[in-house]
Amino acid sequence: MDTLNHYKGLVEDIIGHYANRKPANRPGVEYQLAIDEKRLQFILLAVGWHEDEFIHNWIFHIRIKGGKIWIYEDRTDPGIKVLLMEKGVQESDIVLGFMPEYERGPFSWVTAG
Repeated sequence: MDTLNHYKGLVEDIIGHYANRKPANRPGVEYQLAIDEKRLQFILLAVGWHEDEFIHNWIFHIRIKGGKIWIYEDRTDPGIKVLLMEKGVQESDIVLGFMPEYERGPFSWVTAG
């Protein structure tokens, strides 16, 4: 299996786990998953009402590009990067896109493109 399809499968497994959960402390909120197959982007949103407040929050935004898994947003615990590494993805193939390049470390520095 090529790397692209392998990474896509791993990301889909992880996001499926989160997308099927129901926030216990916010029964009026649901998780909505948006997948762009063409651009290999995966977004999970929390949407709904909690008491008198409308909730519309990004949980995570992941994109596979340039042979790497880019994480642009991650509000999960223990974190998408940790889960990917537990599944065998090399740290050098995970880019924390929400951090400036100089803070990403030697293994995750790449140029955008």
